[in-house]
Amino acid sequence: MPHRHRPLLLPTFGFLAMLCLLLFPETVSDAALDAMTLAACRLIPLLFPYSVLASLMLRRRWLPTRGPLTALYCLPGDCEGVLLSGIAAGFPVGAQGSLRLYRSGRITREEAGILAAASSVPSPAFLAGAVGIMWGDVRFGWFLWIAANLTMALFSRLCRLRIPARRASSPRTAASPASSFSRDFSRSVTEAASSCLSVTGCIVFFRILAAVGSRIFPPAGPVLTLFLEFSSGVRYGAAAGGIPGAVMTGAAAGFGGISVLMQIAAQNDDGSPGDGFSLRPYLLSRLLLCAVLGVCAGVWAVIFSPTAASPVLAEQPVSPSVILSVPGLLLLLARRDSRQEFTGST
Repeated sequence: MPHRHRPLLLPTFGFLAMLCLLLFPETVSDAALDAMTLAACRLIPLLFPYSVLASLMLRRRWLPTRGPLTALYCLPGDCEGVLLSGIAAGFPVGAQGSLRLYRSGRITREEAGILAAASSVPSPAFLAGAVGIMWGDVRFGWFLWIAANLTMALFSRLCRLRIPARRASSPRTAASPASSFSRDFSRSVTEAASSCLSVTGCIVFFRILAAVGSRIFPPAGPVLTLFLEFSSGVRYGAAAGGIPGAVMTGAAAGFGGISVLMQIAAQNDDGSPGDGFSLRPYLLSRLLLCAVLGVCAGVWAVIFSPTAASPVLAEQPVSPSVILSVPGLLLLLARRDSRQEFTGST
């Protein structure tokens, strides 16, 4: 394409997309209702409390600053809290914490990019509480979560071998003064609510695009659903069932979709002066996770032969163990770290 025509590419695509939306109003309405139902009945109830807790722990510095995760992921000790919160609450909490550490000068730009990729995985609340229920076996969701985090630990270690082991020389921003618990709690709730609203908006928008694209060109439906919006992709796989459906479910959960990429990019471009972390590690890690989780889900389906898939979640209860396990683990680690600090100070 000639260089002079490139500025017209996105406006042309936008105009054609608007025209398609006008041509298929019922498809748009059904897709939006389906996406909002999924977000309201499953994603927000599971993700919102995790996001509030993770943000509050980061602000109050209740999470350990050093621990086994930083050694496993081969990252600086300051990254332990961000890794814990990202692994527990899912994206975009990890990207938010990575940018905070980079802006404060505690890690380098390269380390922030690796940390954002490693901590931006689907949360156990979604994989066990949603994907597991879709497939009638919560263990399937936990299996995918463990496989995703082990893969990202290996990816992080490989990436660290390619960059020098150095730290940022000077902080980019002045240290913020200590704030009260009530202020930190209010900001954590506001931040988590904004994040959930952003997640819901992305789910609805890209679900609509996938539905309209599938209506225009039906053979492209699975590909569009897989690469545009991951929660719709895992539901599509659950509805298909069998080994192919399991593979699609794992691949969609691993890739995350363009929807999650836009959320990570938005966190990286928060309007503060200075550049953000590189998105290249995140993009490479999504391709790796897409392949690994797709294969893992296929192996699970071969071994356990799931026969019934249930993509309908509204009437299905969430196991209390799924809701309480990860926050309980975070509180236990935070309490253990605070005891160690107290013992060391005395």
